[in-house]
Amino acid sequence: MKGYERIAVQITNLLRSTPRGMTITDISQSLHLNRNSVAKYLEILVTSGHIEKQRIGRAKLYSLSQRVPISAMLNLSSDMILILDEQARIWYANDNLLAFERRNRSEIIGKDLTEIPLLIFSDPEVRARLGSPSNGQEYQKEVAIEHGEDTSFFTISLVSTIFEDGSQGITVMVEDITERKKAEVSLKEHLQFLQELLDRIPTPVFYKNTTGHYLGCNRAFEEYTRRPRHEILYKTASEVLPSELANQYDALDSMALETGRMQTTESVYLYDDGTSRHSILFKAPFLKPDGSRGGTVSTIFDITDRKKAEATLQRRIEELEQQIGRLR
Repeated sequence: MKGYERIAVQITNLLRSTPRGMTITDISQSLHLNRNSVAKYLEILVTSGHIEKQRIGRAKLYSLSQRVPISAMLNLSSDMILILDEQARIWYANDNLLAFERRNRSEIIGKDLTEIPLLIFSDPEVRARLGSPSNGQEYQKEVAIEHGEDTSFFTISLVSTIFEDGSQGITVMVEDITERKKAEVSLKEHLQFLQELLDRIPTPVFYKNTTGHYLGCNRAFEEYTRRPRHEILYKTASEVLPSELANQYDALDSMALETGRMQTTESVYLYDDGTSRHSILFKAPFLKPDGSRGGTVSTIFDITDRKKAEATLQRRIEELEQQIGRLR
């Protein structure tokens, strides 16, 4: 034990033996310490909740706190917590912060941030905000911090703090969001993979929620509608398709959601340039994790060529029948 911790223990032990309290002069004389040094350590102990201060006339009387020290409560937090005074000197650091920074409390308490570079302030914007007025507003930013071979992600919050003597300071709260970030990256990669799979399917595929809004589609559906994906997603069929076709799709959605069964129909897409595509549409409901209906998933099989072949065959049959008729 050394530095701040040693002197802090001496002061708290002395006050424990004197329940009625002691002045700064009493404590400095009993411990044979400089009065200004004692005053500094007493303010730190008051801020951390280990001792209490009360005024009796002009004197300040210090006694052991009867409350649970704030430092004990802050050490229960999963966040890293640091308290700075208005000169950006470190007044308090909880165990989580000390462990992350790999420092002892005696190394940093009472020190200026220029003397003790900390990893949590490696972001230039966060450092700059420490020296600018907050106007009572909380500042928050997500940062990436490299330590060793690892990179961790944190949300850093700066909150204005008023000490018992009326002076201002800043409480820094650092939440580790590394696992959340990893989960977000994993989910993003998974969604990108699923989209890649959909885009490799040569037939149009799309899916909608129960209110009829498009949640996703593949590249083939973009080509089918002749619209880019951003003009399709989160819109309804009436905003994407010709009105007659949109009504047909909506009716089939309702049937699929109501019955819970696949629905099939033939449809014709009439484009603005006068061309058309004949298709067979398949719609089926999909379920959410709780078993309720989540929406519909659909696929479209183009039968335009088949329809053209059927029409050509029908004409040939009619021509043959006419020729046979003339022979008779």
